[in-house]
Amino acid sequence: WRYRTQAIFPCRSGGLGVIRPKTLISEFETSKEFSAPLTTAILKQERKILDIINAEAELKSSHKKRKRELEKEEVASFNQELSPQLKRAVELASEKGASSWLITLPLEEHGFHLHKAAFRDAVCLRYGWRPQLLPDTCICGASFMTSHAMSCPNGGFLSLRHNEVRDFFGQILNEVCHDVEIEPRLQPLDGECLPGCSANTDQEARLDISARGVWGGRMEKTFFDVRVFHPNCPSYSSFSPESLFRKHEQDKRRQYEQRIIQVEHGSFTPIVFSCTGGASKITTTFIKKIASMLAEKKSSSYSTTISWIRCRIAFSLLRSSIMCLRGCRSKTEAVTDINIPLAVAEARLGRD
Repeated sequence: WRYRTQAIFPCRSGGLGVIRPKTLISEFETSKEFSAPLTTAILKQERKILDIINAEAELKSSHKKRKRELEKEEVASFNQELSPQLKRAVELASEKGASSWLITLPLEEHGFHLHKAAFRDAVCLRYGWRPQLLPDTCICGASFMTSHAMSCPNGGFLSLRHNEVRDFFGQILNEVCHDVEIEPRLQPLDGECLPGCSANTDQEARLDISARGVWGGRMEKTFFDVRVFHPNCPSYSSFSPESLFRKHEQDKRRQYEQRIIQVEHGSFTPIVFSCTGGASKITTTFIKKIASMLAEKKSSSYSTTISWIRCRIAFSLLRSSIMCLRGCRSKTEAVTDINIPLAVAEARLGRD
């Protein structure tokens, strides 16, 4: 029954947004009550109905507010009875943007779709359940658990997950900024002293994205570096999601920020996501900024633009997580001793 109750909660509260049929009658009666004065005015052909419309809007707004408050109380009370594992999964699923893939229509032309097996895997990942038909052992020898699949480097899926986020933001920045570059190389160090033992002093150091005109003037250059982490790793079990985001932000800042400021004379912004769809505070601020810039350029509303950005990010992270779960990590032996031109010549291929 707990799972059924969880499913009927809104997606923003960690549920699945399944409609409760028994609530539809009361919602209908409430709607009739609120719209009764306007209905009467229309039937009587009254001309001055603006005040009635405004009063109805205020009633709907107050009713929605009360409904949200009752919903929060119900969710909080229900979550107290959950197991620690499921409670953490619900907390991660309730983060801003983490449920965007659930509240959109599955439109293939916009990339907002999943096939049935991927949807089942997505729900399992959302609540920390083990999906069906997983192998028992990874090719690295470890037990193939979901947490291991999200962190195992074999198969190159972690790099693909990272590059999906990097390329998406690179495309958006290319629309609204100048001098956008993917994987820009930093200037070599010539004796500069960088504070902190964890600062990156590699002469071949690169970041993920650079662009001009994001935070400051048109000529100010901002560097970005992406990190996507799995919040349900065993080593993270004692950390809250907020502290994990803060930790990864600080790690990126310690590595690159002083070098960017002192050598490149620019600014640095870490882009940190969890593979469940959550984002750090500075990443959320960055998303709002580029959404505002993109909305202005495209002459669209800010709310529409930021909803689209969050949905695209959610699907990118979700698909890459499913790929980490289901992708093939084994490699066939490469055939390197074949001389293709010789084989074609001796076999007389291509001749009629």
